[in-house]
This record gives sequence, structure tokens and C-alpha cells, in this order.
Amino acid sequence: MHRYHTARVTFLVAMALGWVGAAAALGEGVDWPRYRGANLDGISAESGWRTDWSGKQPPVLWERNVGVGASSVAVVGDRLYTMGNVDGYDVVSCLNAATGEPIWQKRYECPLDKRMFEGGTAATPVVDDGLVYTLSHQGHLRCYTADAGKLVWSKHYQDDFGGRRPRWGFAGTPLIDGEVIYIDTGAKGASTVALNKKTGAKIWAAGSDEASYAAPMLVTLDGRRQLLLFKAEHLVSVDPTNGKPLWRKPWKTKYDINAAMQIPVGGTRLFVSSGYGTGSALLEYKSGAIREVWAQKDMANQMNTAVHLDGYIYGIDGNNNRGRLMCTRVADGKRMWEFKDAGCGALMVADGHLIVASEKKGKLFVGKASPEGFKPTGVMEGLYKDRCWVAPVLSHGRIYAKGNKGNLVCIDVSR
Repeated sequence: MHRYHTARVTFLVAMALGWVGAAAALGEGVDWPRYRGANLDGISAESGWRTDWSGKQPPVLWERNVGVGASSVAVVGDRLYTMGNVDGYDVVSCLNAATGEPIWQKRYECPLDKRMFEGGTAATPVVDDGLVYTLSHQGHLRCYTADAGKLVWSKHYQDDFGGRRPRWGFAGTPLIDGEVIYIDTGAKGASTVALNKKTGAKIWAAGSDEASYAAPMLVTLDGRRQLLLFKAEHLVSVDPTNGKPLWRKPWKTKYDINAAMQIPVGGTRLFVSSGYGTGSALLEYKSGAIREVWAQKDMANQMNTAVHLDGYIYGIDGNNNRGRLMCTRVADGKRMWEFKDAGCGALMVADGHLIVASEKKGKLFVGKASPEGFKPTGVMEGLYKDRCWVAPVLSHGRIYAKGNKGNLVCIDVSR
């Protein structure tokens, strides 16, 4: 278990001497501007980072509590953006990514709303074109300037669109594409809404499905660009230019928890998954119709989205709270292996390696992504000190891991 006081002192001394590895890594790595990264696939193009921790574990550069919630982090250049709930207020934080020191913070009143879990924020900030977009579990949608945190515009899912809040609050991180921001309000007649990203003005609103918890995403299937939304009882595809429906697939999960995003695999296929005994399926879209290629109950992404790499799906099976890291073959849905020490945590991929934040004991695992099995080349524990449903992030030579109670830890893997 790591000694944070020692790590902090070591970091300050290193800063004074000018040899801290994290500072050297700035500008050499890859930004992570939104949940699941720039390509929304959970894969970072960053390479050359330290994956073998067997000889000496990487140092903890800093730690800071940023408020309760499952919001992950966005990193652009030398700045990190995240949010959490503190004493009944949502707090949006812009931190120095290398030191953890606050650059600016904004807050607004919002209840914690624990409801059988820690509560707080669930969506992750999105950084785009000099602006930062945030969403609360109550539906506060806000746009700030990235440099100073000046409020540019704001909307409210329920007050402005008649949104219907899911049982555990709004969680789907807004999607930005070009000049448009897409949101999932769950309102009658305005279930999905497209806004101008710079002004918040409505472009179109459509549909009446109730919202669930997954983030909207854009895909191209069989040559057609589509906006996908995982609603409470259906997977829905609409035309991103006007919201007109393209197709819909019934998908019913207990408590209406459809939380994991879909994963494109090839030009016509999608991997879809949810928990509570539902499992996963491979869908194919051709000639305007959707069909099921296979379905199984083995891999059930209850909360966090899996990652596709080289014909295999790596993800957390949270089916009925079993909690295990698994590998599934895309071609036929066959389970290749399972690793039980991850719980219902979260993961990402970089340079062919999995970075896995375990649900419990503050554990972080690193290991090669292989269908042959998962053998960690790096393990740290006691990091975020509490339960974790938050996706870890690697950016600019540093891994950021955060627990649900807001303990955010920065680890130097640049050397």
C-alpha cells in the first residue's frame, strides 16, 4: 500500500530539482478530451508509457478529493477537468494535470441523492473547441470557457425540455459533433435533442422514449451515419441531422439500466450489452434493417462500457453484481477468460495494454490485452480508498484513477 505523504514530499522535491517525469511528459502524450477518449472507443493512442511495474512501482504524483460521484476526467494539454458533489453542490473543477492544483472551480446547488450508492455526478466533462460541457444527475447542462470557467450558457433537462429523470439520475455524457451537442433528456416529444454547442439554441427535438444511462454516440453502419441512443427499453437509431427514426431494437434490462455504450465492430456490426441477467449481443445493420447475429448472457456490462481490440471484447461483467473482467470473442460470443479481482470496476486500453480500475480496495491493474488471458504486469492498491465505478484515464504519461467518493489519484507512468 502506498504512503501518500511520502509520495507528495517526493514529488515536491522532484519539482524543485526539475527532474519530475510528469512535467517532461507534457506535450508528448495524447489528450483525453471526453469520456472514452477522442474516438469514443476507450482506446488511447498514447505509447511508450511504463507498463511493467514489477521492479519498482510508479510514483503517486498527487491526490485530491474532487467531490462525490462517478464522473471521470477529461485531460487537454496541461489541464484536467472533472466534477463531483460537495455539501449539496456540484463542483466543476479545472486542475493542473501535473500537480493537482486548482486553476478554477465553479459550483451550483444540486442534491447528493445517494439512493443505494454514493450519489453525486455521473457524467464526465467534455472539452471541445475551448469550451467545457458538464451535466448533473438532475439535468443541469452547462457550458463554460475552458480557460477561466466563465459560464457561456446553461439549460436544464427537466425545466427546459420536460425531461424525465431516470431513477438514478441523468448519466449520459453529452455528445459533441461539429457545431452540435446531442443530449438524451427522455422527454415526451423531445427525448433526444440537438443544440448549437456555442449558444445552446435548439436545432431539433424528437422521440418520446424514456432515458436510461448510456451516452449518445455517432456511428456509420452500412455506409449510413447514425446517432445511437440506449433508451430505457430500446436501442434507438436516428438521423443526426433531424432526429428522424432509422430503426429501433427492443432491449429490456431490469430497472431500465441500459448504461453501457454500443461498440462498433466492423462496418455493419454493433456489440450491445447490459446487466441484471440480460447479457450481450452482436447486431448487424444492413439494407436498413437490424438483426441479431448472436446473443449470450456471459458478458453483461452493467455499468461501464467494454473495449474492442483486434476481434475481442474486453469488459467488466457486472451481471447480478458478480463483478469480473472478461474477454469475449466477437465472431461468436465465446468467453475466452475471466479475471475475478476487478469487481464491477472500469477499464481502458493503451498501447495494447488494459488499464483496469478495480471496484474495491483501490486496486489498479495493468496488463497486456490478449485473448490468452490476463496476467498483470503492474498492480497498485490502496489508491482511491473507496468503491470505484469510474473509468481510469491515461494521458500525457499519467494515469488518473478516482473512487466514487471523489478521491482522485495521479500516477506517473512516463518513465
